[in-house]
Amino acid sequence: MLLNNLKLTNGGILAALALISLMLASFLQNMTLAFLFISSVIMYLLLIRCGKKTFFLSYLAVALLGIIMVGDKKVIIYYILGFGYYPYLHEVFSKKNNILSYGIRGIYFAVMLVILYFVLKAFIPAALDTKLPLGAMGVAGIVVLYLYDYFLSYAKPHLMRFKM
Repeated sequence: MLLNNLKLTNGGILAALALISLMLASFLQNMTLAFLFISSVIMYLLLIRCGKKTFFLSYLAVALLGIIMVGDKKVIIYYILGFGYYPYLHEVFSKKNNILSYGIRGIYFAVMLVILYFVLKAFIPAALDTKLPLGAMGVAGIVVLYLYDYFLSYAKPHLMRFKM
């Protein structure tokens, strides 16, 4: 019982930090991607230290509170559709470290970007106003997400040593 309370408490604290990171992403427009990465790494720490159940409860809490509290709705859409639950998918994909696993990650990234495009187009069309071609942005997005995935793999041993 005490261990479950500790996990839930740690999950709540880390979820609050993730929500603060999302709020900072909303306020500091030129740092949006960095704060989305930070919130996702916080959620990854939560997954590693507290388990799947606490992770999903915290993800749901951050998503629902983010809808209410985060000013820039584009940030919370990014979080809900990709960065919030990707730490769990990273754990699933990392179980097998082979070419097929990386191919599945690439397909996931591409599908996530397409879904994100259509959601933003439907709800926040101004978010898609850019001078860059969408194809180039998609390829750059996939490259950035592969780098993010590599960073999560690199950070895992360090996060496992983190004392809570």
